[in-house]
Amino acid sequence: MNDYDAKFRIGDIISTINEEISDNWLLCNGDPIDKNKYPELYNKTKNEFLTGSWKKLPLSLGYFIGLSIIKNYIIILEQKIYTNNYDDSYDEKPQSEIKMFYSTNISENFYECPNLLCHDDNIKIMNSDDLFLIFSIIKKDSSKNKSFLFNYASNPLDILNTSYLELKDENYNINYYGFINNLFFICINTYKSSHILYSSYPNQWKKIKFYDNESIAIITSILYVNNKYIFFGIKRGKNQQEYHIWELENLESIDYSKSTKINFGFESYSYYPFNLFYKNGNYILSNGYHSKNGYLGPWIKPNNNMNLNFLNNLFLNFVNDNLYYGDTIEEIDKNKIKTNLISPIKNTYFGNNYFFVVEESNQNIWYIKYGKCLPKINLGTGVNTFIKAK
Repeated sequence: MNDYDAKFRIGDIISTINEEISDNWLLCNGDPIDKNKYPELYNKTKNEFLTGSWKKLPLSLGYFIGLSIIKNYIIILEQKIYTNNYDDSYDEKPQSEIKMFYSTNISENFYECPNLLCHDDNIKIMNSDDLFLIFSIIKKDSSKNKSFLFNYASNPLDILNTSYLELKDENYNINYYGFINNLFFICINTYKSSHILYSSYPNQWKKIKFYDNESIAIITSILYVNNKYIFFGIKRGKNQQEYHIWELENLESIDYSKSTKINFGFESYSYYPFNLFYKNGNYILSNGYHSKNGYLGPWIKPNNNMNLNFLNNLFLNFVNDNLYYGDTIEEIDKNKIKTNLISPIKNTYFGNNYFFVVEESNQNIWYIKYGKCLPKINLGTGVNTFIKAK
């Protein structure tokens, strides 16, 4: 260890006429930081970026229906619709067949999982840190009642576990699903009722009534902010259609009537199901409206039209054939990457420092990687700037 290694901490920067110091120091040239090799420096730096260019996944699948990332696995679901005449009466054959493909390297081939999954339409997939969950609403028996079918495992080569949840209603829609504060959430509704399902593990679910005689709730986002659950969505009744927030400390005792109407300051005749985000004390709507003073506002109108997503701590905004990104709403126009997208975007997925975009054709899946980079410092001829990396 030389004097430089003994005197300085990881992240300290020095300038010198020397061309090198030691293996523990890196030249400040803007290169990506290897997270595995320099974990402390990676965690300290705030130089976030999207690296490389858009790439197409090496797939030749059928009808794409979902993507999930857990641990080192990337999981893709494909659906095969049966052509036999299927009616509302009970049929022993599944209405569709699901194939699951997986890979541990995003740039290499995907392999078909031998487990066969039988689901109806409207299949969804989500994941926690160590579990992926595939679910849909099916007709389990000859009655008109339907049930949720859940398949879940810790990796795609496991024999999938199965559980059911009876719904006792014929036509539920799935509005929102996600993994928040160590809980799986699924929000469903019919034209006259709405419910919230939640579970810490998919073999046992709790079902909450979330409607009254006057209205139902169509939940589009769930946040966990300052030890409280924030449910955001559209409150819809015979004579009303408004954006509302329900703030809940305890899921065991929910009072549907206690909600707050949110006035964003824009007209919305169709009440589009926007997503709500929270970052650094700010609430942000997916159309770019944001509030720095809690969800009561005032809400600030963005300079440009936006369709926001999040990747780790970066805001992402697609505009035509470009992806803009930044650490804040105000900085989102500073960084731009041209995309290779052929058709409009249908779905987006996040995980493991990757951002996936599925085209409307359901055939092409593009991805780009999130990372952090070294500072880029150039003080002139003969002077080199280094940062202590380990």
